[in-house]
Amino acid sequence: MRMAELGFRGCWLLLALAFGLAGPSPSRAGDGVVRVVCLVDGAEYAKGEIRVGGKVKGDCPRSDIFLPAGEHAISVEHVIGDGSLFRGTETKTIREDSATRIEVVLAKVFTEEFYYNKQDWSGLLKAYPGGKYAADANLRIEDDLYAKKDWSGIVRSYPNGRYADEAVYRSMLPREYIDKFPNGKFSEIARQEFGRYSGGNPDAGRVFRDCQTCPEMVVIPAGSFMMGEDDKSNISYTKPQHLVRLNYSFAVSRFPITNGEWSSIVSGADYKHDDPSARYPVTGVNWNDAQKFVRSINAKTGKRYRLLSEAEWEYSARAGSATIHSWGNEIGNNNANCLHCGSQWDGKGKSPVGSFRPNRFGLYDMEGNVLEWVADCWSDDYIGAPRDGSVWGTSDRCYVVLRGIGSGNYNSGVASRMRFDPLVRVPEIGFRVARDLP
Repeated sequence: MRMAELGFRGCWLLLALAFGLAGPSPSRAGDGVVRVVCLVDGAEYAKGEIRVGGKVKGDCPRSDIFLPAGEHAISVEHVIGDGSLFRGTETKTIREDSATRIEVVLAKVFTEEFYYNKQDWSGLLKAYPGGKYAADANLRIEDDLYAKKDWSGIVRSYPNGRYADEAVYRSMLPREYIDKFPNGKFSEIARQEFGRYSGGNPDAGRVFRDCQTCPEMVVIPAGSFMMGEDDKSNISYTKPQHLVRLNYSFAVSRFPITNGEWSSIVSGADYKHDDPSARYPVTGVNWNDAQKFVRSINAKTGKRYRLLSEAEWEYSARAGSATIHSWGNEIGNNNANCLHCGSQWDGKGKSPVGSFRPNRFGLYDMEGNVLEWVADCWSDDYIGAPRDGSVWGTSDRCYVVLRGIGSGNYNSGVASRMRFDPLVRVPEIGFRVARDLP
């Protein structure tokens, strides 16, 4: 029998048998039949409505639907109680009197309500940046950044937000804020804070450089502080805590000496300040190597550079604070490159200098990244230690003091100290320098 003699209904029966289709026959001549199969992870999915043009045409896991000739988007959606849903769409061109099988692969999709109920504000903004909850999500994130005191995050993400003015102030040193915003909202507070730690020295915090490839130096004001730890500590070599008065101003390198500065000063090699490798602290240098750098930069500049005394180092690291760390008593998160300190470099080695916030004097990496040589010989405690900031011990062959925290060390605070052989080179040891001021 010829197909033309069967008519539309007869052709449909033959096509249905050939494709294994079942279900109602077409409602009008020319319709094609489509078997829609719903799949999740390769298996049939039993829930969901099959829609074409917004109208429900059937249900999962499979349905036979009839569509007129032309292109059709066949969509399947199943809403789950937690605010997520499974959704999939397949577009197919249907020919007259045809029989077709279409597999609609469903993927899990998260609605705005899902993110809102989970309080995943960042996820909500990423998925629905212009959604109905976007404004609320931004407020929540802004509040969270403020609670975490992530001032740079507020300045970066919400420069015109509710906390922007305060965040700008908090993310800068008082001197920087005064110089940039002399009439700013927080300028008076900045002047008061600057006065507390500057010792009346208007140059405190000023940054200068004696030559193009010399290290940046920061002016440290005269002042006094309590050196070491109090009786609550069980570490004998950081006691007794004692008052030290530094009746002079001096300069300290803003960062640990870098690879680029070492190459330039000691070897005379040129380097660019924006060269990534040049911005890492030089390490693997012993105490004598550090002294070689000092001699070289003195010869180059005609100034008097030197290693810091141990008292100068702690005074500079504390920057007017009396807490365990210069930023407070808690280690916090992402304040320094040290073991379990919450930075991207945890346990991975040294980081580029200046990767973390400076202390209030404007010095970077005083706690973390590398251990630093100072000028003093080692003593097992502070009994008899100088009270004027001078170097303690002048022997040419003694164990010397390391201050600071290496990237692979736990951060026990600014009072931490250790002894080391001056002839030994270790990958975590670097140094910074001081310079006498007129």
